[in-house]
Amino acid sequence: MGEDRECFRLNLGTRAKIIAIIMAVVALFTPYTFTRYFEPSDGIFVIWMSSLTWVHYSNVMPYFIFAPFLLLSYPINTLLRFWFVFEMYRCYTRKSTIRRALYIGVISELWQFSIMMYHLFNGLLYGMIQIADVPIPLLLIGGVIILKVVKPPKPLELWADENNESESTDDFLVG
Repeated sequence: MGEDRECFRLNLGTRAKIIAIIMAVVALFTPYTFTRYFEPSDGIFVIWMSSLTWVHYSNVMPYFIFAPFLLLSYPINTLLRFWFVFEMYRCYTRKSTIRRALYIGVISELWQFSIMMYHLFNGLLYGMIQIADVPIPLLLIGGVIILKVVKPPKPLELWADENNESESTDDFLVG
């Protein structure tokens, strides 16, 4: 039984790459925002969902558009989402902490929240209140689930090593 478990263990680099690939797929293909508004010409409420690679528009004739060029259409959103993916990779290679990865995930979701607040404020200003660009934090939720299920290794303690080196050089320099 112990040998079977050993064959399923992966080294840090392989585990980090697998997690980064999973997070990148989630970042590319899960929706990050939706908008619900009334379409007066058709007389129905329409939901517009966006991802980094596709758009879904639910009108009388709903459609789904796969558009990889959307990665370039919203560069700040793309960069923030992939920064979170990169930080998750760093977390599993012992170069970052869980706390830092979660902070970056929250920052990437706060960007979407700020866009929603901007549209809400504009709506209040001009008297057209509608829910627009509501964030869907699936990437952050997926990252938290991965961090809970697959525990990342603790980062190496650099400060302890540096303190030991500075004590030995202090002894050498005194005199």
